[in-house]
Amino acid sequence: MDFSPLNKDSLNELHALLPEPMFLRALCLERKRAERSRKFFVLMLLNQVKPVQNTNGDNVFSKTVSVISASIRETDIAGWYRENSTLGVIFAELGSGDKKSVLNTLRAKVTAALESRLRTEELSRIRISFYSFPEDCEDHEAGLQATAALYPDLAQRDEARRVSRGIKQAIDAVGSLMALIVLSPIFLAIAVAIKLSSPGPVFFRQKRIGQYGIPFTCLKFRSMYAINDSRIHMDYVKRFIAGAADAGVSDTQHKVVYKITEDPRVTRVGRFLRKTSLDELP
Repeated sequence: MDFSPLNKDSLNELHALLPEPMFLRALCLERKRAERSRKFFVLMLLNQVKPVQNTNGDNVFSKTVSVISASIRETDIAGWYRENSTLGVIFAELGSGDKKSVLNTLRAKVTAALESRLRTEELSRIRISFYSFPEDCEDHEAGLQATAALYPDLAQRDEARRVSRGIKQAIDAVGSLMALIVLSPIFLAIAVAIKLSSPGPVFFRQKRIGQYGIPFTCLKFRSMYAINDSRIHMDYVKRFIAGAADAGVSDTQHKVVYKITEDPRVTRVGRFLRKTSLDELP
């Protein structure tokens, strides 16, 4: 993309933009920091649908970069998410406000800054997207989608392993299909045992976080009563964090087990399933 009358080096120097490798490194570090602190940050990506010059001969995207650089804080990190084609800005230290409100405020501020310098037809060629991290299940329920944009290191790794990943996926699909066919009698027997031992569904469903922070539903055979008191587990976790929980001892391996060893919520069939790990089959 041509940034006439400014070349890309002078543009970077003028706006202190990090080159792509440094910006992606900063993004990965900020993501890992947020995973520990749980303080969210926002990544803004901005690109141009089609390069165009205005009536003065200035590149619209070059002027857009100038506007964004002038409107962000000194503590925000600006650089190339994709060299000379996609501008990225990392907004950190956003306080403890509501995530959705912060996103709306940032979007309004950036849009207002661009509208003050760009004409309508120029603005229509600019695409802006916002992504927040860490992501919670509530974010997806509210329409804030997870994305690989926050995981450039993993995306690059997966791209380099495309062939091996394709082979692995094929093996997973064929192996899973064969396992379902072979183990179907065991699945049926377990389902019948669960139904006869206690009322409720056969499967236990739980939300887990997968690759790129995208949630998925994990299925296990139900090993507890469908209606139970979750405070038993919550109280144990509180005591465990405080260092006051008594560690149980496994009779088979003689190792310390940091969980409730005599959980009254587990059914008789559930104890057998857990002991043999058959509850993990799905």
